[in-house]
Formats: sequence, structure tokens, C-alpha cells
Amino acid sequence: MAEALDLAPRPLAAFEIGCLARQALQPGQRGQVCAVFERSIYVSLAETEVCVGPPGLGAGPLNLRCHATPEDWRAAGLREGMAVLVGSRDLRLPPYLAISVADAAVWTPEPPGPWSATSLGAGLVALDALLPERLPGEGLGVLALPWRAGGAAQSAVAAAAREPAGALSAFLHRAIARNGDQTSPPVHALHALIGLGPGLTPSGDDLLGGVLVALHLLGRPDLAEALWHGTRGALETGTNAISRAHFAAAARGLGGAALHGILNDLLTGKRVALAARLVAIDHIGHCSGWDALAGATIALRAYFSSCRFRGPGSKLPGVVKQISAVRRSGCP
Repeated sequence: MAEALDLAPRPLAAFEIGCLARQALQPGQRGQVCAVFERSIYVSLAETEVCVGPPGLGAGPLNLRCHATPEDWRAAGLREGMAVLVGSRDLRLPPYLAISVADAAVWTPEPPGPWSATSLGAGLVALDALLPERLPGEGLGVLALPWRAGGAAQSAVAAAAREPAGALSAFLHRAIARNGDQTSPPVHALHALIGLGPGLTPSGDDLLGGVLVALHLLGRPDLAEALWHGTRGALETGTNAISRAHFAAAARGLGGAALHGILNDLLTGKRVALAARLVAIDHIGHCSGWDALAGATIALRAYFSSCRFRGPGSKLPGVVKQISAVRRSGCP
């Protein structure tokens, strides 16, 4: 306990706060610590979960990044269930810690810039050339490969996810091809993916989150909304509160900076930095980054496949405008 008390004279300073975390930090709001790890903690506030950690945490809609944090939050005395209070300029965990947010910049994802079916096709070709040597042996990363590559080595979780992910892929192909004439989402497949796999955010949840983020970037928030409603029942009982918070962010088109970075490059056909982008994906959780990328590529491939039959067009109207509005408002 003495270690925890030593933190009180040295309040932390946050330099960046995700847009959804910023919304949750309303003065007078009360919550509690819901998870404590060596390098980060989660606090429950305003029906969402905010992750507090060091710069290496990476930017994201729920993240509060600080210049200096305890080497081990658990050793510093932080425990689940501890009270949290939002002040006018700080986040307080009395009597142990105060985190100033007065100078924290609000993070929102960068827009992809102008893109077309042609540039997306070039991005996917470049990605496919890199994937075989970089795919992790665990999680759902193998599903980022073109569907014809189904014979590639896969984990037990990926084997379990292949059928429902295939049903999801087929739905997206049909829905995007019909361009507004929606078919019903495969609820049974969505429910099979929710909670699938181990980890703080299960692999199936991350895959679906990647699909949702990509659909927003593709200018199809209507499909993201349909999938979001199709998962609501399973989310309440099939996964945990932290994963639900990340999923809810994805339903609004908001993922981590590493995911947005690689999706922007894929959409615009930028190939030079793709290898480095995959390294950044590899650093997200145990395999969460790869799981989300797999879901996103399922959506991107469905869009591109549809365009091959309709003929390449210019970027979808409203996509850049939509994301620019996100940056102006702080959140969609």
C-alpha cells in the first residue's frame, strides 16, 4: 500500500485522449476501475470503458495516454473496484492518483483521402503479397487472406470462425452489390463470432469490429448499423464489458490508429509503408490487431469484388466529408 501512496504527490499528465474517452470524462462523473494490468488500467465511466496507459498504448477512441505511468499499475496499488471521479481538469482515483487531462489533445482518426476501386485493388494486391510470411499462428489473421486461400494453416479459433465468417462475407457481397437493397444479416453467424476465442477482447469480437470500421470507411454505415443491431443480443451475454466498449466504438466507425492507418493505405493504394503498418498491427494486443484486420479485409474484398462487376468508379460520395465531420466534432 505504501507504493500506491507514493504516487499521490506525483500526478500524471495525459497528452492525448480518444474522442469517446473525452466524451466520457464529464466533470462530476463517477465510475470505478474495472481492470488492472501491468502497463494499463481500464476505468468504467458513462457506460463506456476508458483505457489509461503509456504512449506505447497507441492512439484510439477509448485511450487516455500519459507521458509517464507506473511501471506496474498493480504493484502501485491500483485494484479493481476502486472509485473514480472526474474533476474539471483531471481524472481522480483517490487517494492514490490524479491524472491531469487539461493539456490532452483529442484524437480522432485520420481520413483516408481520395480513393477508388482501382486504388483499393492495388492496395489489396500489395497486402496479399505481404501476408503469407507475416500472419500469426494464433487468432483469425489467416482470414485476412483471399478466401480461395482457405487451405492455409489456421488455428483452432480460425477453423471455428471460418464458416460464420464465410456467411458474413457472402452477406456483404450481396448487400454491397445491391447498393442499398439490403438483405438480412446472418444473425446466427454474428452470434457465433461474438465471444469466440480467448483474450480481453475475443478474436471474433475483434473481427466483427474490423468489419464495422471498414464499412464506415467504404461509405456504408447502413450495413454497419445492420450488423450492429444483429449482434446486440449476443453482446450482452456473450462477451465482456471492455470488448463491448471497443465494439460499440467500431460500430461508430472508430478503431485504433494502427487499424485506421493500414486501412487508409489499402483504400488509397499506398504500398510503401504497408510492411511497417503490419508491424504496428502486430503490436495490438495478443492478436487483436490481426483479428480486426482480417474482418476489415473481408469488407474491403466484398466491396472490390462488387466493383469488378459494376466497373471501377471514383471514391464513394460523402466518405471523406463524413470523416472530416468526425474530426471537426470530435466524434460521429
